[in-house]
Amino acid sequence: MFRLFYTLILLFAMVGALGQMPDIYFIENEAEVRAEQLRSVWNFEEPASYHAYDLIYQRMEWEVDPAVRAIGGKITSYLKSLVDGLSEIVFDMEETLQVDSVWMLNQPLTYSREGNTLVLHLPESLSNGKIDSVFVLYHGEPVNSGFGSFSVGKHQGTPVLWTLSEPYGAMEWWPCRQSLADKIDSVDIIVTTPEPYRTASNGVLVSETTADGKRTMHWKHR
Repeated sequence: MFRLFYTLILLFAMVGALGQMPDIYFIENEAEVRAEQLRSVWNFEEPASYHAYDLIYQRMEWEVDPAVRAIGGKITSYLKSLVDGLSEIVFDMEETLQVDSVWMLNQPLTYSREGNTLVLHLPESLSNGKIDSVFVLYHGEPVNSGFGSFSVGKHQGTPVLWTLSEPYGAMEWWPCRQSLADKIDSVDIIVTTPEPYRTASNGVLVSETTADGKRTMHWKHR
């Protein structure tokens, strides 16, 4: 899936009195350095189930507070079956993250956890070429692997938070298909933070709203 992005970077920073933001170029450079470290250390093996479906679109909705090392959200995935009789969907997800519920349309799905994988059990098998969608509600404190996949810190005394998803850091902070062989066609990234903060991400900013002390920014990548 990560042929779409070299890095998927989310940066959450408070809007200061002078409108200053942390240096995004520094963040990008740091992400590339950490990515090289990950390439040399991790030996990630793709399960056979990866070849059973094609992940084509994801809508990522998150709520975070840069002052707190935690994340919660809803990940909606559209996929196309590449086989007849597809009965389960397998995502990569760090076992320390908690699943709240899993759905297909308005129907809750059963699921199982096997190490750092999340297996969704479909109510009916999908035929070859069938497109359908599922969504996962989850929360938790991302594991601190030491490679900067989910990092919190301070910029001039103000909390900041940034993430790295390439090549293998994504599963530490959201349920995904962590495969370099697949390609997502498009994504929507919607992030809600306390109102003083702003979000920077891949893609084009299409909307920004504030309400009830919170700010929501919507980024689109096609």
